[in-house]
Amino acid sequence: CIGLVCHSLCDSGRPQNHSVHGFNKTVSRSYKKMKNQKDILKLRAHHGMCLAFFEGKGYSDTFTLHMGSILEKMRGNPVLQIVTNGDMICKKCPNSKENTCITQEKVKIYDQKVLAACELSKGVTLSWEEFSFLVEERILKKGKRREICSNCQWHEICQRKELERYGNSQKRNAAGD
Repeated sequence: CIGLVCHSLCDSGRPQNHSVHGFNKTVSRSYKKMKNQKDILKLRAHHGMCLAFFEGKGYSDTFTLHMGSILEKMRGNPVLQIVTNGDMICKKCPNSKENTCITQEKVKIYDQKVLAACELSKGVTLSWEEFSFLVEERILKKGKRREICSNCQWHEICQRKELERYGNSQKRNAAGD
């Protein structure tokens, strides 16, 4: 089992070291104690990648402003429940019809691939910092984003941002390094 440093304050009140396989259980246990379920924000798994590369472009002005406000909210490190259906980002998306994405089958595959890459289960509860750390370490830095969502309409933006942030890591990953 690969070791992972969890940056949460778990039950002991101190940062804890957890194995990858123990991550879900420990993190989930610490947040189950929250009294107000309204404090837990729902986030689609693949939106962790979208937020990592968001640069103020979107489907519409309304959606773009909404996405910016969510990114700002993430700076407060909220507690998230990682889902594979409509979330707080989807609420302002013009592709959302009656709380269902018109490309639901495609984006559900993105969600499932993100969950698998991060070794998380649907419905897991963890902080934004924990989730974004996993997305960064397990997907973005390893050049796996392309395997997950290369058919997304925003692929070129993410590809450019990957190159700016990580350089040639995508080429190294493709070569098996």
